[in-house]
Amino acid sequence: MNNRFLNMAKAVALVTLIPIAALCISNLVSQSYQGDFIASMMDYARENNLSVQTDRIPDYRDLCATHNPEDAELCAPARQLEIFEFGALVSLAVGLGLFGLLALARLYAGHNRQRLAFVLPPLTRVMVLGLSLSIILQGAVAVFGIYIAETVFIGRVHFVVLAGIAFAAVIGGVNLVEASFKAMQTLNLAIQGVVIDDATGPDLIALVHEVADEVGARRPDNIVVGLEPSFFVTGAEVTVYPAAEDLTGSTLYLPVPFLRILSQDELRAVIGHEMGHFIGEDTEYSLKFYPAYARLDTAMHALIDEHGRIDYVKVPTLSFLQLLHDEFSVVERKIGREREISADQIGAKVSNAKALATSLLKFSLFADAWATLRAENVDRLNQGEFLTDLNAEYVDVCQKAFKEMDFAERKNDLLAFEMAHPNDTHPTLRERLSALGIDSGIFHKEDMALANNPLTGLLTAYDKIAVQLTKAEHRKMIGQGFADPPSYAALRDD
Repeated sequence: MNNRFLNMAKAVALVTLIPIAALCISNLVSQSYQGDFIASMMDYARENNLSVQTDRIPDYRDLCATHNPEDAELCAPARQLEIFEFGALVSLAVGLGLFGLLALARLYAGHNRQRLAFVLPPLTRVMVLGLSLSIILQGAVAVFGIYIAETVFIGRVHFVVLAGIAFAAVIGGVNLVEASFKAMQTLNLAIQGVVIDDATGPDLIALVHEVADEVGARRPDNIVVGLEPSFFVTGAEVTVYPAAEDLTGSTLYLPVPFLRILSQDELRAVIGHEMGHFIGEDTEYSLKFYPAYARLDTAMHALIDEHGRIDYVKVPTLSFLQLLHDEFSVVERKIGREREISADQIGAKVSNAKALATSLLKFSLFADAWATLRAENVDRLNQGEFLTDLNAEYVDVCQKAFKEMDFAERKNDLLAFEMAHPNDTHPTLRERLSALGIDSGIFHKEDMALANNPLTGLLTAYDKIAVQLTKAEHRKMIGQGFADPPSYAALRDD
């Protein structure tokens, strides 16, 4: 919450500080002009033996407001101030207008998923482009203001300083334009896996379609399997590596190892949960709002280098994008948790509540083993050892963990765990079990055993796919610089 207010303060300062300072400078310069005008009038009166009362001398700028051509030379400084003040007011109006637009959008959208999906994509573009205009205007105002102030008060102009300010303003505006293009680009998600078709997984496709039809959801356009222990659906465009295959439409991702860990009822429940995100108003939210929200996050991260640093000229851009992100993160978090609970209910309905609860527990117990296995695999690669089937290795690690675990202690740890970040959209395990009406006390260690009848038959070439995925994982670790094996012979495709 404190960060949110800090980002708000930064953004407010960003759009108001320079225009307000400019208006203050304009007032001081105007007073100086008036003083000079009075002094010149008094000098003229003395030279011509005229009697003039100071309080009867007209205001310099009021005199010039008539725009009399005969006073063009005399009133040139006043004309400059008019232009300067107009630029400052326009800059301030643009900035405050952006805040007004953001407030109206939040008020209109509220927590309505369809309205959020309708509002956020165009709002992001308008806000970012509007701020880029504001920054460029403010740069021009700052340069003009310093030029006028230095001319009036010190009689000389530091053109290098003015050039630096102008350059920073242009860079800031360009950064925002670049960020806006990133926010407008189609979100592309990179997944390491294999795309399943009728030749490689007809039974898996049939199961997914059956579950989707049963719950009244859109059938996913694509199904991808991989080693990463995660289940998700996305409406973003996807590129599947290592084949670099581009996918459009909705995509369901399933982890291959869990076909040997989950029972059929548990897998149906998980698929039902994922299909629940493409039912009713959740469909528009999944396909429009969330990708736009994710693109905004991408635009923010693009401003930060690989070491977590940011150039000072990009700070205004990042501050404003963070404000926009923060304003919708509160809503996204609340709706995200509601969506997960709702999807759990759908998953339970297509199978049963205990099956879904068991799948949640199994995933919580075994998913972390992947990070450990990946680190061990990197060590092996550096020693020139290439495992041929990381999928089987992962399942073996899970089997060993199951045999050695103190289930009661692990279960209590999982139930006590609270998410580390407030923007996490997933409810806690305790909340999800409670919403399903499941008492965690009914579970015993044997419920967590790996499936007696593995679902590997859902894929016609399960073992071949596992080997493909293993080689892809090796290449990924090498390509990203985590591993540097002495030989690459084992990675050649047959």
